[in-house]
Amino acid sequence: MPRQVTVPAPDGFPHFGWTEEKVKAYVIEKPLAVGDHMTVVNTHGGITTYLFAQVEAVNVGKQRRVVLSRAGFSGGTAFHRSGKNCFMPTGQSRMLPPLAELPELSADQDVVLDALYGIPGRTRAPGLE
Repeated sequence: MPRQVTVPAPDGFPHFGWTEEKVKAYVIEKPLAVGDHMTVVNTHGGITTYLFAQVEAVNVGKQRRVVLSRAGFSGGTAFHRSGKNCFMPTGQSRMLPPLAELPELSADQDVVLDALYGIPGRTRAPGLE
């Protein structure tokens, strides 16, 4: 079971400029192979968490899905090439390429950003301070 480490929120979080189109282009241009690393980002309850995951299968089914070793907080381990979760495409879990902005991310620990609601240093919901 991975442990969690809390780090200050880097610029550009939670997706660091990765749009659905950019993720899909990355997956197409650099064909994924079993064992490659990807990142699962979860934005739930104002908290952003990043999970280190390995690719377990590629081009699964007619939609050529990517199956990762870890599931996000919503949905399962299968993701569309755009990064959306197959079982909860409008949910709060997304697949992203490896993130250079989070060097702490590794197989034995998850990264929780020290920011709530997208604002570094915020500890409570807007309007409840």
